[in-house]
Amino acid sequence: MGWVVAFYLEICGFGPWEYGEVRVDERGYVTVVTGATPHGSGAETGIAQLVADELGVSMERINIVWGDTALGPAGMGTYGSRSVTVGGSAALVAARKVKEKMTKVAARLLNADVEEVEYSEGTFRLKKDPSKGVSWEQVAAAGYAGPDPGLAASVLQEADVTFPYGVHVSVVEVDESWHSEGSRTQGLRRYRSGHKPHVS
Repeated sequence: MGWVVAFYLEICGFGPWEYGEVRVDERGYVTVVTGATPHGSGAETGIAQLVADELGVSMERINIVWGDTALGPAGMGTYGSRSVTVGGSAALVAARKVKEKMTKVAARLLNADVEEVEYSEGTFRLKKDPSKGVSWEQVAAAGYAGPDPGLAASVLQEADVTFPYGVHVSVVEVDESWHSEGSRTQGLRRYRSGHKPHVS
């Protein structure tokens, strides 16, 4: 029997910046425009998950657009494990700005101050009286019907490198016959990089 431990530390998320834009339409569907250029790494899924989690909507409502310079002014591409780290961060910041604007719209609908409104599970509610609220869809529609119409935000997010790390542990036992059928392998893998979407 033998075992091995392999630890690694890498540097990711190179700059200098990345573009991110989030739009919510009148029906409550979300379009994310990213300057990152995923190439089969699952970055679209990771970015969609970050935005869906921030906005409290299902993944089915998210549409990711990348590689279209008619919609996104520029992008820095994909290299150095940066697509979700930097591109996802840009989309996340834009999503927060859109949610702030939607909270203002909800406050208008509820005849309340913005500070009195909170959002969770698809509904904007009064903090003091959670029975009074308006749905995500109602706020999305109202966002195009009142003053300052439109629910969109864009950012050029500065990059800041990250240092994800991980460890692999393997234990192998081989019987005396040395046949592959007689071997048993167990493995353990851990990866730490902060808030991490489940890209599959």
